[in-house]
Amino acid sequence: FGGGALDAYVPGGTTWTPVFTFATPGDIGVVYTTQEGIYIRVGNVCLWEVNLQFTPTFTTSSGNMKVSGFPFTASAIGVPGSCTAGSNITYFALSTFITSRNDVSNITFQLIANGSGQSVAPLTTAHITSAVASSIRASGWFYI
Repeated sequence: FGGGALDAYVPGGTTWTPVFTFATPGDIGVVYTTQEGIYIRVGNVCLWEVNLQFTPTFTTSSGNMKVSGFPFTASAIGVPGSCTAGSNITYFALSTFITSRNDVSNITFQLIANGSGQSVAPLTTAHITSAVASSIRASGWFYI
């Protein structure tokens, strides 16, 4: 296409391996029953989807929940993605849903709590219990 956006097109169904972690991983260990990531790249935009079913074990980990392993580094924040937290992930008081937000200049996304009239804030180690099965399904996009 003569230098157009489709010169950097990576077709659908391309997989990547998402990894659950924290800002400070500490001693985290994660056992996965499902660990799936898929993306499509069109020009400088990456569209992605994640399905994780896992059991995290930690005592010294701290900070924000993250999923790492994106196939590209984000150059700017995309539109907040959709996210469904299954079992074992709690929200802040009065938060009613979570979204995903990629980290600029990084290969990770965070889980962000939202709610009517509530401040938007990242979920942390305080919002998940060690050694209990958990799940996350998320999707979104970002600029490369």
